[in-house]
Amino acid sequence: MGFVMVVRRSLLSLVLLSLLSLLFTLQPAVAAGPDFTASGPANYYGCMCSQISYVFTVKNTGYVDSPLFLSQSGQLAEFSTLQDNQLYLRSGEEKTVVGTINQPCLLSGIYTLTTTITGQQAKKQLTQTVHIAPCMNMEVTPIIDAAHGCRCEPLLLVYDVRNTGNYADTYSFSLRDFSEYVIINPQSRIVPPGQTERVYIYLKFPCSFSGEKETLFVVATDRSSLELEKPLKAALNESCYEYEYNATAYPRLGPVVGEDGRLRYLSYSFYGLLIAVSIILIANITIPGGRVKEEPKDQGARLRPKRLKAYLRPSSIVKPSSQFEEADDYGVSKGRRDIVIITALAFIIITLILYTAGVLRAGLFSSGPEPEDNLTVQVLNESVRGEAGMLYLQLYSPYIAGGLVFLVIVIMLLRKAEREKE
Repeated sequence: MGFVMVVRRSLLSLVLLSLLSLLFTLQPAVAAGPDFTASGPANYYGCMCSQISYVFTVKNTGYVDSPLFLSQSGQLAEFSTLQDNQLYLRSGEEKTVVGTINQPCLLSGIYTLTTTITGQQAKKQLTQTVHIAPCMNMEVTPIIDAAHGCRCEPLLLVYDVRNTGNYADTYSFSLRDFSEYVIINPQSRIVPPGQTERVYIYLKFPCSFSGEKETLFVVATDRSSLELEKPLKAALNESCYEYEYNATAYPRLGPVVGEDGRLRYLSYSFYGLLIAVSIILIANITIPGGRVKEEPKDQGARLRPKRLKAYLRPSSIVKPSSQFEEADDYGVSKGRRDIVIITALAFIIITLILYTAGVLRAGLFSSGPEPEDNLTVQVLNESVRGEAGMLYLQLYSPYIAGGLVFLVIVIMLLRKAEREKE
C-alpha cells in the first residue's frame, strides 16, 4: 500500500515537472512572435502639384504594452510627413496614422512609399502605391466667343479663366492661329486657387480679310504643364460698305437699296463725285463772266461788276468806279474762280475730316478696357489706318458728293442775286 502511494506521488511530480518544463519552453516562442499589426489602403491617387493624404492603422496584438517607432523609405519618402513618428499602444489598442505627401509639380507616374514599424521584439513593413497624374486645374468660360464686325475694325472677345485647383499657378493665354493680328490682355497671370481672371482678346485683321475666321483660344499652365482649348470665331462682314440695309445695326445710313437689297456704296460714290464735278464744270462754263464795256483806254484793263456786297458798302455810292474789278489774264472772272476755289477747299476739308474719322474709328475699341499704349501701337499700324480711312471715305462719299452739289447750287444762286442787283 505504501509502495503504491510512493509511485503515485512520483508520477504526479513527474507530470508537474513536465508541464513546467513545457511552459518555460513555449514562453520564448510566444514572446518572439509579432506583437502588432499594420494595415491600410494599397493604392492612392492624386494630382500633380497637389497635396495627397494617406492613412494606415497599427494595432497592438501582444500581451504587454509596447512602444512603436515609425520610419519611411521609397520614392516619395522625402516628400512625405507623418502625423506621428512614434506610438505607444497598450495591449489590444489600435491607432490610425495620417500622412501627407507634398510632392513637387515635376512628379507624374506611379510611386511606392514604404512605412516601417519597429517594436520591442518585432518589425513590420507596410508598402502603399501612389498614382500621380496631371489633373485639370482650370475652368474656361466664354463670355464673348463669337465676334461679328466690319473689315478694318477691331473685334473683341472675352473669356473667364478660373483656377479650380488648390494651389496658385501661372496661366498663359494665346491663340492657335492669327498671332500676328491679336492682342491679349493680359497675356499671362498668376491666379490663386478659386479665383477668376478675365481675359480680353482684341483681333485686328487687315482690311483685305473677310468672311469667317475660326481658331482656338489656348490656356496653358506653368506648374502643371496643362493646356485647355476653347473654340473662337470671328466673322468679318464683306458687305459692311455694300451693306444689306439694317436700320438697327446702321441707323445713320440711308436706305439706298438696290434691286438685290444691297447698298452699292462704291457705285454711288463714283456717280456722286462724277455729278459733282460735272456741275462744277458746267457752272464755270455757263455762268457769265459779268464783263461790262471798257472805260477809257488809259485805265487799260477789262472790268466786271463786283459781287453783291460791293453795292452794300457806302463807299460804292461815292466811287462808282470801285464797282468794277479786273478779270484775270485768260478772261475768267474772279467770281467763277471763287466757285472753283471754294468747292475745291470744301472737298479737301470734308475728305480730310472723313479720312481722319475712319482712322480714328478703326483705332478705337468699342468695349472692354482700353489697351495699354504699347498694345495700341502694335494694333494700329499706319498701313491699316490708311486702309480704314479710305474705306470710310468710300462709305460716306455719297454724302460728300451731295454736299458739294448743294454748295455749288448755293454759290450759283448767290451769283445770280448779285447779277440781278447789278
